[in-house]
Amino acid sequence: MKITIATGIYPPEIGGPATYLRELVPVLKKKGWKVDIITYGEPRKDVIAIPREAMFRWWKFYRAVLNSARDSDLIFATDTVSSGFPASKAARKLKKRFVLRFVGDFAWETSRTEGLTDDPFMEFQKKKYGFQIEMLRRLQRKVLSRAEIITVSAFLKSVLSKWGFKDVGIVPNIAAPLKLPGRNELRRKFNFDKSFVILNVGRVTAYKGVDKIIRMCAKLRKDIPDLLLVVVGDGPALEEARKVANEEVISHLVRFVGRQDDMETRKFMKAADVLVLNSEYEGMSHTLLEAMSVECPVVASDVCGNPELVKNKGLLFEYNNMDELKEQILKLYGDEKLRKKLVTKALKDLPKREDWEKKTLAVLGK
Repeated sequence: MKITIATGIYPPEIGGPATYLRELVPVLKKKGWKVDIITYGEPRKDVIAIPREAMFRWWKFYRAVLNSARDSDLIFATDTVSSGFPASKAARKLKKRFVLRFVGDFAWETSRTEGLTDDPFMEFQKKKYGFQIEMLRRLQRKVLSRAEIITVSAFLKSVLSKWGFKDVGIVPNIAAPLKLPGRNELRRKFNFDKSFVILNVGRVTAYKGVDKIIRMCAKLRKDIPDLLLVVVGDGPALEEARKVANEEVISHLVRFVGRQDDMETRKFMKAADVLVLNSEYEGMSHTLLEAMSVECPVVASDVCGNPELVKNKGLLFEYNNMDELKEQILKLYGDEKLRKKLVTKALKDLPKREDWEKKTLAVLGK
């Protein structure tokens, strides 16, 4: 069996689709499948890569998928537009089976990034907008209408249902097992020995609220004098976050360590005392799954797909409500039994790799 996979990013790049494919591709090859990868990036030997700065890059991506998929049994896309749109065109041209993995609303994410709206995710779903946003929505839904859709959470399935897409399968994300040093060794390595470490991981954007976490930590240090905030990631709001740390006179208590690979990020998670995610939107967070997999307690905003993953396995707070976040962190700081209870429950309830493989192969191998 042959599959052509269309994806915006691929390992060693860092991000959700790359993390997912790092796990999926070896499984497919082990089952004897022939796998072609079409992605964006610099030329390389293991995949067909279309330069991101290329003129007519979607057309070139489409041609690459078309050429690869002539003898494929199906085309599989990991997003709705950057790879999904040209892949859907190729699938239609070749009359091939087209499967798409839906992990978020492209129209909302693009509109927020481009400054076309400030509306939160759920508010965005209820409104009509101007020409540009509605065109993004139309493009996304056109691609979805041509696909067999799988998604990663009941929350995202409910979003798709409201858009009129009812026949959607759920295959949750998993956290790939990694062999890591012991926690005490990692705490010594990162010089965490005498600190209560609050970790934030992810792209530093306005809707991740890292600046607000920093301001909260300025107040929290009165209750937790050994506090240390570690920020793993980069992004357009990074300089604003640094500025806030200086304004609050806690730059010595905030470490910006930049973007890290999966192994190093997981080491930070294992060494930390709590991971905080103040995100306005998550479909099913890889970050939360990975933290849970290394027994790091999690505190996450009570939005979108987070409650589905965190309820009874971590603590939740209202998005951007820093008083509530402070209370939740203090609960964990003062209650070691609670921390152990939550990480034990999280480990037990994490999606199992064997179930993930079985469900994924069942969908792709129809």
